[in-house]
Amino acid sequence: MKIATKLDSVKIKNINKITRIPGIETIISKGNPKLFGIRYFIFNSKFKKIPLVIRITSLKKNFDVIYGVDVFSKNGKNAIELLLKPEVIESKEKFIEFISQLSMNTKVVKESYNVLNNYLSYLNEIDPKIVGALVSTVIGTMTSGILVYSILSSGILVYSILSYKIKEWKLKKEADEASGPAEQAINDKLFGGTKYNDPAFKMYANLQNFIKYVVLGKAPAVIICGPPGMSKTHIVKRTFYFENLKAGKDYVVEKGSTLNVAAIYDLLYKNKNRILVLDDFDSPLKNEDTVNMLKAITDSYSKRIISIPREKTHAASPQSDISPDTPSKFEYKGRLIIITNLKKKDIDRALLSRAPAFEVNYNPKEILNYLDKFIHTIRPEVDEKTKREVLDYIIYLYAKDKNIEVNFRSFQNSIDAKVGNPLYWKEMVHTIVNYKA
Repeated sequence: MKIATKLDSVKIKNINKITRIPGIETIISKGNPKLFGIRYFIFNSKFKKIPLVIRITSLKKNFDVIYGVDVFSKNGKNAIELLLKPEVIESKEKFIEFISQLSMNTKVVKESYNVLNNYLSYLNEIDPKIVGALVSTVIGTMTSGILVYSILSSGILVYSILSYKIKEWKLKKEADEASGPAEQAINDKLFGGTKYNDPAFKMYANLQNFIKYVVLGKAPAVIICGPPGMSKTHIVKRTFYFENLKAGKDYVVEKGSTLNVAAIYDLLYKNKNRILVLDDFDSPLKNEDTVNMLKAITDSYSKRIISIPREKTHAASPQSDISPDTPSKFEYKGRLIIITNLKKKDIDRALLSRAPAFEVNYNPKEILNYLDKFIHTIRPEVDEKTKREVLDYIIYLYAKDKNIEVNFRSFQNSIDAKVGNPLYWKEMVHTIVNYKA
């Protein structure tokens, strides 16, 4: 359904104007397939100066099939993620009606359209060569129960189990693709043609050396901490790129904000021989069981043995946070980089004594100074004149209010505001940087 790429040319009830943000985003997150996204600003009588910002997502870059719609808050943060009903994403008319409703009342839309995946879509894309293996797995699952006869007599249940296995296989395939070739392609685009010692990145020289400390095997783990929007993850990937590390092969980046101790243990096992980057790792660092497990990784013994209590495994099983083939004890030979928005003083002291921590926290004046130097690397699809105008306006706001929230992420969101909302973009920037004066 090509409407996803040209929504700004469609007349929709309740909407005065739709503006598309240039470029196609690539979205990678744990447990989900790799997605492509197009961002739009929606204007109507309700959203005039501060428009509604949405992102239409698809599994394919040509957007033949819509996967879902993300809705963003006023300051550019992701607020709602909607997976749409098959009948909505397969009908141009129903999708337009959905966007019309969304523009007026996101709460109603969330309750009506936040639904489960469509299994049939996976059946159309599955490799026939693996069907036999899947059927064998299904039969093995079925014959293990005491109600073999009643299960075998139900073709619907067989289909449901097979569909589930196909979905599971597809998600794993997508996850492997996202953490490997897809991410490597993104890195090539971001860092290819640039130099490691680019003067624009001088402010990160110490952090890059800190990351290389792990790459070279001189430390089993390090912690990179500091407020959001400081490009901590970006610099980790940039350093890996110039150290010739390959995504998915030499390292894996996983979002860790919502992981429980069993899920983290499972990740550590699956990546026990390479570098694992745990990004947005805030809440887990406040969990005693997680911290104790990380201490085992960061101990200075010649062998680092990690184990998990069986009750933790059982407690997590309904959510499938730990694979059945993951042992309750194993030797960890990999390395770990933890990225968190916590302050250094809020991290467990015993863990800090084992894993060195680097705090990244630049003040607004420093950030504005460096933005001026590597502005060409941010939103490269947007012309530099537009980006300069946005930067100049943020500098103007900072002169009036030294407490505004200036970071690299808020600058990117402000650029999007300028492109998507040329009439009232300054009002949006006020919200994005929390301007109070």
